[in-house]
Amino acid sequence: MIVAAYPWHDTVLTTYAFPDPDDETVLGGDVRVEIDAETGSIRGSQRLHNEVVPMSGSPQNSRASVLTAVRTCMPTETDVFMVLRREPRIPHIVIAEAWIYGIEPNGAVKVLRRREE
Repeated sequence: MIVAAYPWHDTVLTTYAFPDPDDETVLGGDVRVEIDAETGSIRGSQRLHNEVVPMSGSPQNSRASVLTAVRTCMPTETDVFMVLRREPRIPHIVIAEAWIYGIEPNGAVKVLRRREE
């Protein structure tokens, strides 16, 4: 499990928890928690993906990864982090509610096209 915390304004600490890709290559299973920086109390939390999806095969032999189990209308911060952390870096495709996005190996997010219903 990886836990990372980032200050957001002076009063909120945004914390992310997600599976460690070194333990097993997975997508999803991540949570964002907002913590009051003064009191330490939880202000809110959001599960960022519906499930944990094991990735089969070696990233060295993959041209891209795809995730459709998102809970938001766009890629999450942890989608970008996963691309930047994985070696070798390969593009990642996120299929969201209305749009399909591509995350480049350098972390750039692009709209690829509208999702067909």
